Amino acid sequence: MLGHDREGLWGTGKKIEIWGKVLLLLAALPIAFSIIYHEGRESQTIKWFWFFLITAVFGFQAVIEWKFLKGYKNYIVSLIMILIGTAFIGIWLSV
Repeated sequence: MLGHDREGLWGTGKKIEIWGKVLLLLAALPIAFSIIYHEGRESQTIKWFWFFLITAVFGFQAVIEWKFLKGYKNYIVSLIMILIGTAFIGIWLSV
């Protein structure tokens, strides 16, 4: 492997990451099912839901990496993923 090994989250940071993602999932599932049930899979509302969900998930990941991985710049990848994901959703919204 080239370079040094990437330090992963551990301790408090790992617990916060897991619990945060579980809470995001538990909040997102009923909202998604409700939107799909009431408006369908191709509605504008579900597209906006995906837009905000991608922003929330990768934003949360970026904050956790920034806060708990001092000395690493991994959070920049999460911020780039927000830009790419929201760009794709933005294109999808305009279709």
